[in-house]
Amino acid sequence: MALKIISLNTWGGRIHKPLIDFVSKGEADIYCFQEVYSKREPRTEPQTVQDEQGLDVHFDLFSDLEAALPNHHGYFCPAVQGYLHDRAEAPLPVFYGIATFVRKSIPVINSVTHFVYREFRPDVFGEPPLPRNAHAIRVYDYEAKSELVLIHLHGLYQKNDKIDTPQRNIQASNLLGLAEGMTERMEEKIVICGDFNLLPNSSTHELLAQQLDMTELVTSRGFTDTRTSLYQKPIRYADYTFVTPQVNVIEFDVLVEPEVSDHRALQLICT
Repeated sequence: MALKIISLNTWGGRIHKPLIDFVSKGEADIYCFQEVYSKREPRTEPQTVQDEQGLDVHFDLFSDLEAALPNHHGYFCPAVQGYLHDRAEAPLPVFYGIATFVRKSIPVINSVTHFVYREFRPDVFGEPPLPRNAHAIRVYDYEAKSELVLIHLHGLYQKNDKIDTPQRNIQASNLLGLAEGMTERMEEKIVICGDFNLLPNSSTHELLAQQLDMTELVTSRGFTDTRTSLYQKPIRYADYTFVTPQVNVIEFDVLVEPEVSDHRALQLICT
């Protein structure tokens, strides 16, 4: 059975209707979403807050994604409470983190949420950068009688043009530790994806290549842009997908359309 995996930074649901329309098609077997909000009490007010561009950040985005994907099981992994957007923080019962949706017919035989930088912050106010977590799952393929490990994360945001920093090196080491902890045998099918907030020559790329023999698909397949027209800054890399040699890549694409965020979706079809 070929798996279709989509990784997308949802931008907090700012392009809400096109995003939900795209997701509600349910074409992917597994969705890896970054920059997702969830209310402690779903469907309570406030539902949105405007960012500095006048766009609505959607606090109940996880519930919206759940409703759009009735045939998938959703996992929400919060990293912090009270973060609204880059210029707004408030002691509101709003969680910020990542989410994974897996088609219900696919057995998830292991699931781990692991902080790759610091720990859960119940009060948003604190020293930057925000904590970061990763979600790792192991799924079983009945046709191939094999297993695949999938990990995704939203990498540290720091105002330094996505270069390597000591904090990002800590994140990389912890990400590697998570991948190694999910490994049960010498040769594993492993996919690591997400918005890394890094340049292609980062030490994270080097570490995953050296320690897990992983290939990064965005750069190795000639893609030069993972951002949409809604992102105006010159650095066009942020999102990546890494695979071990055991993963049979049938198709990989960085989707230009539809524009549902300031990030493009990464689509992997593999066995």
